[in-house]
Amino acid sequence: MQLRAVLRKAGRKNTIDAGAARLLIALRVTQMRQLPLVEQAIGRQAIALLRQLGANCISADELAEAADAAFCNHPDAPIINSFPGSGELTGARVFAEIGDDRSRFRDARGIKA
Repeated sequence: MQLRAVLRKAGRKNTIDAGAARLLIALRVTQMRQLPLVEQAIGRQAIALLRQLGANCISADELAEAADAAFCNHPDAPIINSFPGSGELTGARVFAEIGDDRSRFRDARGIKA
């Protein structure tokens, strides 16, 4: 069933069958209708919003890739990557928060604070 696949792809792990059944019931219920012209306008607006969302998602992915690339070229990247659970994007965020000026903090306690 396609609804189960959609739920799995969305990250659902528990009660997939119950969720799919609930969605199927909700989708089969008679929906309120508008005038055909109004429904067409709402449909066009939804498509325009989905296109904007798609463009924003692409831009966010490109920004994350650029941040990863910039972080990997930084001389302190291996140090930040040595932190448990740290990756390129997390490391870039660490640099954004604390900066990369080594003289800014006198010792590790200053960074920790």
